[in-house]
Amino acid sequence: MKITEQEVLKVVQKKAFPKEVKQLTEATLSDGALKKSVNKSSSIRNLGLFMADGLLRVGGRLRHASFEAEARNRIILPKKAHVVSLLVRHYHTKVGHSGREHVLSLIRENYRIIKGRVALRRVLSSCFECKRRQQPPERQKVSDLPYERVTPGEPPFGLFRAFLC
Repeated sequence: MKITEQEVLKVVQKKAFPKEVKQLTEATLSDGALKKSVNKSSSIRNLGLFMADGLLRVGGRLRHASFEAEARNRIILPKKAHVVSLLVRHYHTKVGHSGREHVLSLIRENYRIIKGRVALRRVLSSCFECKRRQQPPERQKVSDLPYERVTPGEPPFGLFRAFLC
């Protein structure tokens, strides 16, 4: 049995946003218009939520835009889900361990992660490759000077000691 990406995202959304998913799936038609009601206490209420293909998506003002519907209405994901961590790592390695803003912009083409920068920082701070690349170079510890070099009245390095005696 093959599990698709949409099925995994549905499970993640049902676990993270159970009230919102339930309220939007039970939305009924009243007077020819779809009744979209999400509680005022919801943290994602102001995103203009709607359901499409069983997934919570972001609404917005791009309804008449000419690009794809997936880019106009991105899938909403929570910041602490394991799937989000895997998604961030995938995009991060895909672009060659580049910076946070670049990875975030690529993720935002298809997904809307709640507090995305926080999720991105959490995942990228544990990236071994980035830590290794950004580490400052090691510096060699300088040893103490030899006795002959710091003794007053003696020639440095003891080179001319044989000639002076």
